[in-house]
Amino acid sequence: MSMTKHEAMAEALHSQGYSCSQAVLAAFSDVSGLDQALLLRLSAGLGGGVADLHEICGALTSAVLALDLIYAEGAPKKELRARNDYPRLREVAQAFRDINGSIVCRELRGFDGCVGVCPKGKTCHDMVCDAARLVDEFMETHPINDRISG
Repeated sequence: MSMTKHEAMAEALHSQGYSCSQAVLAAFSDVSGLDQALLLRLSAGLGGGVADLHEICGALTSAVLALDLIYAEGAPKKELRARNDYPRLREVAQAFRDINGSIVCRELRGFDGCVGVCPKGKTCHDMVCDAARLVDEFMETHPINDRISG
């Protein structure tokens, strides 16, 4: 299976030494309308499950941010966010969990006494690719011009 456009971009950024979160978010600069350097700065502290605390995977966190930049309306009312934004984010998070066994960094990597749940041989680099590919797949099935308005 060939890589998606943003998956390849995220992989290249991660290979250059950017964190998992930076690689994923910055790969979507073209569709977010934001400068790649700004996205690298915004996501700098999210790597390693936020500041290397091994909480929610940084690659997935940045996939959520990318989806928000592309689709979210920034609605102030909880019911609008619950109807429009949260289902989309849950769909991608669940797909990430289905592929990797968890969305928690320490569980994925086997840190802090956790047994690694990631499929054998998978690395953070692979999760960067998974996260970017899931956003690309979501965009493919949910065109940006078809987003739901509140």
